[in-house]
Amino acid sequence: MTKKQYLRKLRKALRGLPASEKEKLIEYYAEIIDESFERGKTNREVFEDLESPEQVAADYFNANEGPVGGLYDDDLPRRRHRPDDYYKEYDAPKRRREADYGDYEPPKKRGREPRKRSGRNPLITVLLIPLYLIAFLLGLAAILVGAALVVTVVALVVAFFAGGLYMVVMSFGLFPAHGWVAASQIGAGVLLVGLSLFCGLLVAPTARGFGRFSGWLFRGCRPSDKVRTAHSHGGTVATVAAGLVFVVAGGAAFGFGFGKLDWNWRNLAVMGNMREVSQSFTLDGLENFAVVSDNLALDVVAEGTEAKIVYFESDELPKTYSFEDGKLTISCGKWANNAGEYMKETWKRGVMFSTIASLSNRATLYLPTTYSGDLAIKINNGAMSMENVALGNATLEVDNGAVVVENSSFGTVSAIAENGALRLDAVRADAVRAVTNNGAIRLNEVQAGSVRAEADNGELRLNEVDGTDVFLKADNGTIRGNLIGKKTDYKITASAHLGSCNLTNTETGTRTLTAKTSCGAIRIHFEN
Repeated sequence: MTKKQYLRKLRKALRGLPASEKEKLIEYYAEIIDESFERGKTNREVFEDLESPEQVAADYFNANEGPVGGLYDDDLPRRRHRPDDYYKEYDAPKRRREADYGDYEPPKKRGREPRKRSGRNPLITVLLIPLYLIAFLLGLAAILVGAALVVTVVALVVAFFAGGLYMVVMSFGLFPAHGWVAASQIGAGVLLVGLSLFCGLLVAPTARGFGRFSGWLFRGCRPSDKVRTAHSHGGTVATVAAGLVFVVAGGAAFGFGFGKLDWNWRNLAVMGNMREVSQSFTLDGLENFAVVSDNLALDVVAEGTEAKIVYFESDELPKTYSFEDGKLTISCGKWANNAGEYMKETWKRGVMFSTIASLSNRATLYLPTTYSGDLAIKINNGAMSMENVALGNATLEVDNGAVVVENSSFGTVSAIAENGALRLDAVRADAVRAVTNNGAIRLNEVQAGSVRAEADNGELRLNEVDGTDVFLKADNGTIRGNLIGKKTDYKITASAHLGSCNLTNTETGTRTLTAKTSCGAIRIHFEN
């Protein structure tokens, strides 16, 4: 029997007694039990020395003419509320207690003693304020890191489970077209579900740890008085077993299907037979040539005497091509521009469709070495590279991708990227302009009368840039590198709002240098 069970039976046996009398008697026996334990008695010895709850209630009611067994007799009225000194008349428990303990004095009730106010010097309190602030910030950072860890674990569980379920469901539509691709996807999906089960085992410990740590901080780094309850491991064992089954079964199914696809990951999507297509056109007599591309990476080179574009396509996924009035247009089709069509193709061809399709969404534009007119290229979603060309004015613009220009010369050249990095290497021009909204800019061995580089979110890095008028701006990034010439050759205007700057403004010089950054450092050096 335990203390809780004994007091519960005593409370039941005292049924019918006024509440105040009942609680006092229960509290009395609770103290007897606590003191017995504190004197070193075992659980068995404590309850062998005590009378049974039913006997205690019977003795009490007999001594006070009350109900026996918790029930009132019909001819006995209910007892009214007793005064506080009522228990002095009932000496049986008291005599028993004195016989057991003699002159032993029960310990006082436990409780936290009130803290004495210390007469701390106000000056010391003021000096400790920075330490309190640092401790607060560290605690806040720890709480944020813990919360982020919990959210990360939960996100992994959701991502693995949702991704696996999606792959399994969408695979059933692939069986008519290619059963082995479907089998590989189902295996991968089951494997992800198994991983989600394993990650799910981390959620509860992570959340409990975060809660205990947060509570410890809010209690002023004092331990909790709460008794921790043991957790059953049956659910954990079942989850581990289920996770192992899913991982082993999914891995086996994926391996078997992938083996049937010759262990070539390019076969994990139904793409059809790919073929190379070459389209020739003429630039004779043209001074302006424009290229518009949609979801296609483009490489531009100067080679031979024939103008042509080479790309890959399949019968199931043809590309559209046209050349009219000096404008070349090439597109990957409606699936690349329409979210609904893209989802349809993904469900028809496999979850790896977009990744594998992007490998074939690349074209090479060959310009004749004799062409020296203007060139304008606009790519909606794709990267662009240019090498060994000599043109008039060039405008290179991409919405989502990088631009690389190497070993080329221009009248003027503008490289613009909405979301991508820009790199100009060994470029010679009258004017060079490089602008990106999100990405870094690299200028290496660039020689031009005017050099203008602007990055909204990225650094500017220069190496042996030779320009008469140089303008550099980075809203959120550093500006560093070296310029050709002496420092005294430049009229310098430099400012760094949230960062250091090694340049000082000057009013004289045959060249001009403007360097501005809102958040970042400026480190420009000069070479003769």
